[in-house]
Amino acid sequence: MGRSLIFGDIHGCYNSLKSLINKLAISSDDKLIFLGDYINKGSSAKLVIDLLLDLASTNQCEFLRGNHEQMLISAYHHPEHLPLFIKVGGRPTMHSFGIDSIEQLDKKYIDFFINTKFIMELGKYYLVHAGMNFEIDEPLSDIPSMLWTRNKSIDRKKIGNKKLIVGHTPKTIADIEKSLSGDTIFLDGGCVFNEVDRGICNLVALSFEDKEITYVQNIE
Repeated sequence: MGRSLIFGDIHGCYNSLKSLINKLAISSDDKLIFLGDYINKGSSAKLVIDLLLDLASTNQCEFLRGNHEQMLISAYHHPEHLPLFIKVGGRPTMHSFGIDSIEQLDKKYIDFFINTKFIMELGKYYLVHAGMNFEIDEPLSDIPSMLWTRNKSIDRKKIGNKKLIVGHTPKTIADIEKSLSGDTIFLDGGCVFNEVDRGICNLVALSFEDKEITYVQNIE
C-alpha cells in the first residue's frame, strides 16, 4: 500500500525538490499532495512545474493553489496586477519560463495553475495552502483566507472537528515536528529563504499515515 506524501512550499527550488523526491524513494503507489507556492522567489519555477507534471503522469497527484499561483492567475487575466506579481518575486519565474509577460505563458502551464484546488480533505484533516478564517461561522466559504491567512489557533468545531495541514508560514524543523501533534500541521520549511542561521532553509514532506517528516536543506 502506498503512502500519502504532502509537500510544503517549493518556490522554484527545483534541485531541492528533486533531492527530496529521491530521498523519499517515491514509488508509483504513492499519492503526492502539494500545498501550493510552486513558483516565485526561486529561480527554477519552470523546472519545478515540469517535474510536477511528470510526477502526475506516474502518480496520483493533488495540487493545491498557493497565494503565488493566485497572483500569477490574477496577472494573467488582469495585466494591471502584474506589478504586484513581480514585487513578490515573480520576475525569476518569468525568466525561468523565458517570457516577458504572463500572457506569453504556454497554455499547458496556465491550465496547470488554473486547475489547482483550494482545499482537499484527507482523513480527519483539511488541507489548504495557508489556513482558514475562523472569525466567521463558515470558514470553508472564505477562499481568500485559504490562500493568505496565518492561523495561530483554529476552531475545530467550525470545520467538523477536523484539523488542518498547511504551508505558507515558514517554520523551523523543530516547530514543524512540534506541530505534528497539534491542531495545525505546518509544512513550509522556508527552503527558498535559505536562512540557515534561523533554521528557515528546508523543503519538507509529510508521510501522512505515520506522521513522519522528511526534509532536505536548500541546495540551489
